[in-house]
Amino acid sequence: MASLQDIRHRIKSVKSTKQITSAMNMVATSRLRHAKEAATANRPYAQKVSEVVHAIAKNAGTDFSHPLLEKHEDGKKLVFLITSDKGLAGAYSSNACKAA
Repeated sequence: MASLQDIRHRIKSVKSTKQITSAMNMVATSRLRHAKEAATANRPYAQKVSEVVHAIAKNAGTDFSHPLLEKHEDGKKLVFLITSDKGLAGAYSSNACKAA
């Protein structure tokens, strides 16, 4: 059986670990927020690039063909799932996989 001193040491250790984990969680949350803001800020640029590529493809001529520029009617969609393997992003990765 553990002594009172061992139990107190264990409680102190767990509290210290909790504090470190909490700090890591705040850093991860901040980084994720900044990444979301950057992705949102780049959305108009990505849309304009897409418009330009489609305009170039339309004016390239009838003999030009590329599978990525063709319109497909089969209803299938391609999804790129981006997850993380660092820090405290386990819940983020799990939720992203479930949503996909």
